[in-house]
Amino acid sequence: MSDFMSVFTEHPDAPGEINDWQSINDRATDAEFQQRVDEARQGLEAGLKSATVVKTIASQYKTSQRQARRYVKAARCEMYDAPGSHNELFEVMQENLDHLCRMADEANAQGDRKTSIAAAKAAAAIADRRLAALQREEEFRERMAKQYGC
Repeated sequence: MSDFMSVFTEHPDAPGEINDWQSINDRATDAEFQQRVDEARQGLEAGLKSATVVKTIASQYKTSQRQARRYVKAARCEMYDAPGSHNELFEVMQENLDHLCRMADEANAQGDRKTSIAAAKAAAAIADRRLAALQREEEFRERMAKQYGC
């Protein structure tokens, strides 16, 4: 078993347990935060369940499971390349919406109202989901910036 995978199978300490030498008020530096997020992403990309990655990160870095879940959440955001700004969101949405509008127009021209309506509904759903994802990402970044002073 590789060194990387052994980290995810061995749990010497109870998850979330804090040793005497570590104060609960200690904060990870930006580099430490990114290292933990990268490690969480590697675990997720290896096919491990989120709960397993959370326990491993909490155990390995002696953090709470709640904090470890934050690392996993940040890793998921990186994995799925959530749009980082309104401009990025607008570009992606515009491409998708243009494609769906062309589909709707072609279907309508061929007399296929069902496909035309389905394409219009899909366009609206995409816009709604993308906007919600961007709002969640912005809220997460604000919380992290506030918490870590970034």
